[in-house]
Amino acid sequence: MTKWNTVTKSVDEETGEITFAKAKSEDFVIVFNSVSDIIAVKCTPTEIKLLFSLFTLVEYNTGKLYITSKRRVELREKIGGEKILNNGSFSTAFKGLLDKKILLKSEGNFILSPYFFWKGELSLRTKLLKVVLKEQLNGKTS
Repeated sequence: MTKWNTVTKSVDEETGEITFAKAKSEDFVIVFNSVSDIIAVKCTPTEIKLLFSLFTLVEYNTGKLYITSKRRVELREKIGGEKILNNGSFSTAFKGLLDKKILLKSEGNFILSPYFFWKGELSLRTKLLKVVLKEQLNGKTS
């Protein structure tokens, strides 16, 4: 998995030797401005907590999310804090993100909408946007 790296250059003042060091960067998710109003105005607090929790699970360069029953429980525990979020509230929040097109169904799984978010190389986002648009036109993605 390719991640953005920072390369630092240093020069030894005594010897003049130049050395380069790569620093591993942290995971990131790009949030595009087109979704900021949707999140700020239309999302419930539980939907926002769920969305930010999903950022940690989204697959790099694909946007795919695999929500297994085990992950569902982990998310309910994480979002609920000291008290586990009940299944109904979790389902309502998940459906809310789907209804707002923040999450998309795709081939039996889910993807974080590449229109609004991206985790990976931007050139691959452009390719995925074309695929998602084609699937939406053919009724395969909702």
